[in-house]
Amino acid sequence: MNRLWKEFRPVWKNADALLHKEQERIGLAVVTRSLHALLPGLSGRLTCDSASIRLPDQQGRSFDLAGRRLTFVPVVSGHGACLFSFDQPGPAWIGYPLPAVGLLWSGRSSPAARDDADKLALALGHTRAAILRLAGTSIPIGKLAALLDCSPSTASYHCDQLQAADLLSRERRGRHVHIKITARGDELLAVLA
Repeated sequence: MNRLWKEFRPVWKNADALLHKEQERIGLAVVTRSLHALLPGLSGRLTCDSASIRLPDQQGRSFDLAGRRLTFVPVVSGHGACLFSFDQPGPAWIGYPLPAVGLLWSGRSSPAARDDADKLALALGHTRAAILRLAGTSIPIGKLAALLDCSPSTASYHCDQLQAADLLSRERRGRHVHIKITARGDELLAVLA
C-alpha cells in the first residue's frame, strides 16, 4: 500500500484544483437551476430524463429519494467509474469521474483548473458551452464538429445532451441536421455569459 500511495499521492495532491473547480461547476448549476443540463455529462454510464436518473444497477432496482438530498461526489478515478448509494439510510450519493482527471496522470494541467472566467463552461463543460454559443444561428452538425475539431458523432452526443435539457433544438434539412439554441438556452447564456 505504501508503494501504491507513493505513486498516487502526487496525482491526488494535484487533483485539488480540479476538485475545487468541480465543486464550483456543480454549485453553479444548482444555483442557476441548470443541473438538468449537467447531469447527462457526469458519466457515460448514467442516463437522465426529466424525472429520473438511470444508473448501471445490475439488479434494475428503483429508488426514491423520499425527501433526501442527492450528493454528487467527484472521484479521482478512471472515466468508467460510477459509484452510488441510494439503499442506505442517510444521504443518497452518486460518485462519478472527476472531469479532466486524465490530465493529472499526464502531468499537464486542466483548462478547467486555469479558467475562472467562463461560468458557462464551468456549468456545462467547455465543449457544450462552445456548442451553445455556436448555436445562436442554425448550424449543421457536420460544420459544428469541424469548428469544435471533433468527430460528428462526438458533436452529436453533446447535442443530444443539450437537447435533452431543452437548451438546443434540431431540425432536418435534406441530408443535414441543423441545431439551434432554444429560448431556455438563450436564458442560460444570458445568465452565465
